[in-house]
Amino acid sequence: MNQYINAKWWEPRPATQAAPLLCIPKKDGTLQTVLDVRQHNDNTIKDVTPLPDQEVICEDVAKARYRSKIDLTDAYEQ
Repeated sequence: MNQYINAKWWEPRPATQAAPLLCIPKKDGTLQTVLDVRQHNDNTIKDVTPLPDQEVICEDVAKARYRSKIDLTDAYEQ
């Protein structure tokens, strides 16, 4: 690491979150950049809300008394 800092390729900077970055050789000789984000993933709040069941949604729409088709492409500006 000091080699790259001395060569002015890298510049040390303070960061609130960082992850180890590695370059490993591929079979063809080129380098592949690998980022280890396991610690970052452990700090992430998991969303445990299940996705809605598509069959239930289709059944609810089929049972609906009224249906409408609304063009929502410009909904933000309206």
